[in-house]
Amino acid sequence: NSKIREELVNAERLFDLPLTSYPELTEVDNELRTLAQIYGLYSAHVDTIRLLSTTLWSELDLKKLFDFTDDFKQRLQGMTGTGLESSAVFGLVEEKITAFKSSLPLIESLKSDALRPRHWQQLMEITGTTFDTDPKVFTLGALFSMELHKYADDIELMCVSAE
Repeated sequence: NSKIREELVNAERLFDLPLTSYPELTEVDNELRTLAQIYGLYSAHVDTIRLLSTTLWSELDLKKLFDFTDDFKQRLQGMTGTGLESSAVFGLVEEKITAFKSSLPLIESLKSDALRPRHWQQLMEITGTTFDTDPKVFTLGALFSMELHKYADDIELMCVSAE
């Protein structure tokens, strides 16, 4: 975009024409750059969740999950103060990352050995979902799709009562 703009300005100068300014194009160009940065972070977050979704529940490394989320939260915070946070899209991406981060303590609680099959059944009732808890097929993707953060209080209560 800037290369084309430069060529047009040079052509106007070459033919001694008055320079034309297009403030709308500059504004759109700046907005596209902003959105590209925000989308890059969101896209990387979604790709990482997709990759983690295939992890079997029995093989879950909680530290890795927390580290991944902290990294994205830090990257998001690194964008504040740059003007990016004024974008409506930034707020949506921040909301998604924060919601995912808020589900991690719930996932950690669900990893407790105190949970029995009845608790997993109760989790299905709380979230309105069904899933197979067989350790050979139960993946993080099943938990991620439940959007645990929406049921935080009920899930936490269930986990505490299991202890």
